[in-house]
Amino acid sequence: MKKNKYLLLISSLGVLALLVAAAVSENFLKEWHAIQGQARTQEGPIDVRLRQIVNPDLKKADRCVTCHVGMAPGEQILSDSKVAQPHKNVVHDTATMGCTTCHGGQGQATEKDDAHGNVHFWTEPMLPAKYAYASCGTCHTPLNVPNLETLSTARKTFERLDCYSCHRLDGRGGTLRPGGETGMEGPDLSHVGLKGYNQNWYTAHAQKNVEAQGGPWRRFQGGQ
Repeated sequence: MKKNKYLLLISSLGVLALLVAAAVSENFLKEWHAIQGQARTQEGPIDVRLRQIVNPDLKKADRCVTCHVGMAPGEQILSDSKVAQPHKNVVHDTATMGCTTCHGGQGQATEKDDAHGNVHFWTEPMLPAKYAYASCGTCHTPLNVPNLETLSTARKTFERLDCYSCHRLDGRGGTLRPGGETGMEGPDLSHVGLKGYNQNWYTAHAQKNVEAQGGPWRRFQGGQ
């Protein structure tokens, strides 16, 4: 009986030691602790903690920003460390879009190899940066996805031609028609990048402009 008690005591102490070692490793010895410990903002050091981006629409929860802390929402990192730098300007807001949608990898992992998907049980390793553009087809399957320069030109054109008068886009516009009438004349275009659109829309707009006797369609002067 005594032997069993000693065996139970030794086993319990062994389990406790393992738990303590795991807690110390997880909370003090991980690589991301050192990365965040060196990161600075104008106010000084940042809080050392797990960070993540949750995107319910895409059903993504990425902890990549635990190491790439400069890409986390609201962070203004001044560190010279390459891994802590902010993301370069792209079409989407990376602080809300997340990382794995475009780059692949294992979003909820916090160890480098696990997060990058360089493990035998993970089938979606990170794409090389030069191939990240190919991931646009993950969501935008119906369209030929434009580059950033083309998208910027399109946004400016949308503003210049006052398309917001009749169309709503990401919560803006579509509330005041030309002539002071209220309401939205055209469809909401917020999700057109996912659903696709009628390629002949311009011809249809121009034709309605010709046929209209008044009202909003007379505002549209053939796209000029």
